[in-house]
Amino acid sequence: MAALGEILRKRREQLGFTLAQAEEETKIRALYLQALEDEDFGVLPARVYATGFVRRYARFLGLNEEEAVQWFKQLAYGDEEEAFIALPAAKGAPALALSWPTVLAALLFLLLAIALGSWLAGYLGRQAQERSSVDSAAPHAAVVPSAGAPAGTAGVPAKENEQAGQGAETVAVRLQADERCWVAVSVDGRAAYSGTMQKGAVLNFEGRQVAVTLGNAGGVRVSVDQRELGRLGASGQVVRRVFTAGAGGDATAP
Repeated sequence: MAALGEILRKRREQLGFTLAQAEEETKIRALYLQALEDEDFGVLPARVYATGFVRRYARFLGLNEEEAVQWFKQLAYGDEEEAFIALPAAKGAPALALSWPTVLAALLFLLLAIALGSWLAGYLGRQAQERSSVDSAAPHAAVVPSAGAPAGTAGVPAKENEQAGQGAETVAVRLQADERCWVAVSVDGRAAYSGTMQKGAVLNFEGRQVAVTLGNAGGVRVSVDQRELGRLGASGQVVRRVFTAGAGGDATAP
């Protein structure tokens, strides 16, 4: 059976994410993500934080969180159980007594603080991502021409748009996300978009040749020249397709 770290790494690569991109999405330092994938658990922080990292990373990768956490605990800590150690008081000093209500209250406060920190980090991350994707992943206009550039076909330079207006054939590709999906698109050999589409976002591209790479093919519906092709693969599957003008919606997968 494959090791936990190997499964995490392969799943991340299958989704098309680098460690830097995974760090940005999960708000977990790339150092700790690398340690999880290498099973170098000595690099990780305290047990409660490390367990939270595993749970959040597994959720991001679409894996079973509870199984990943239990597997991690077994690998990192074995049968070790967290226990309270009673320390003898110094001679002449009063003994320190901790009641169970006090201990439980402290644990509850710690868990609330961790949950609040995780929520705040996720909220701030989502806000930053929404601000950065207003122009590139808005529901009705995914590709915006540069300021001052003449209006033309989205994703195609102005000079080529003029040629398109003179009768050159183009292909129009529309992507609509039903789930979050990392997407990379090039139009006529030039990079046109690279980023994460959120649920409900729509991207439109047009050119003589449009190449599309989907990190989660089951989460995006594709239309070519207003012809609905549906989903190009299964959920979590990485798919690349190249659509060419005049092909009637047919595509190649180099």
